[in-house]
Amino acid sequence: CAFIGLAREGYYEDASRVFKRLVELGGAKDQFAWNMMMAIECQRGDMEAAMEVLENMKEAGWPPNITSYSIMLEGYTGISDWPSALALRDNVMDLRQSLTRIAKDPVATEAAAS
Repeated sequence: CAFIGLAREGYYEDASRVFKRLVELGGAKDQFAWNMMMAIECQRGDMEAAMEVLENMKEAGWPPNITSYSIMLEGYTGISDWPSALALRDNVMDLRQSLTRIAKDPVATEAAAS
């Protein structure tokens, strides 16, 4: 994705603009692009912007995955914002429970094996 390259070179605002345009055009077709934009915001230490990306991802119909929460946790711990990191615990536990239910569901397990 072009916005990742821009961010690597330090052009964060351009990266954000390209990402927003990608979303507008329907190019963010899975969690990968969203997670990368969250990681870029976390790397900058802008956790408010990272949380906004997470919320927009949810609104766009992409539920956060374990990578999403891992990125956010790393961002919060990187700036020593322990209360915000701990606040994500319930979200991570909910995700864990849903994954456990899928793993224990014989129909889902059989479908995944095919």
